[in-house]
Amino acid sequence: MTRGMAGRCGPWRGVGAPIYFEAVRQAMQQAQRQAQQQAQHAAQHAAQQQAASSPPASFVPPVDIYEDAQSIVLHLEVPGISEADIKIQMEATTLEVSGERKLAQGQNRESFRRMERTYGSFKRVFRVPTNVQADAVTANYANGVLSITLSKKPESPPKTIPVTRA
Repeated sequence: MTRGMAGRCGPWRGVGAPIYFEAVRQAMQQAQRQAQQQAQHAAQHAAQQQAASSPPASFVPPVDIYEDAQSIVLHLEVPGISEADIKIQMEATTLEVSGERKLAQGQNRESFRRMERTYGSFKRVFRVPTNVQADAVTANYANGVLSITLSKKPESPPKTIPVTRA
């Protein structure tokens, strides 16, 4: 077969070729539509499951975290929350900070004309390194900022181990 003949033969040439390619294109478009619909349905189902299984999040206080050689310090913005309404727990490598901002005594949500501040509970969970001393955690609250200091364990210098002949 010569080169000129090879170009004219095959399933992609001839009278039915445009119809064949159009059918393939339509099948691909339909498959894409079905995949998009399935993905949207799965996302909606996951969102419904999450909404049903967890209480609504009232707010998430912003946090700044910095570290130096001796400690890790967290600053959480929690204005309007009293010290009694803040709970801090340290367990292994997890630090949990939770609290609740409440309406003032005698106020209810229906009385407000405009309400921009968020009320309700919050919970923040942070993973901390293993070199933090769980018994040396301190917390201070001033001007609406909660400062939590996690002291680090002192680093031990590397120990040289001599090798002896057996």
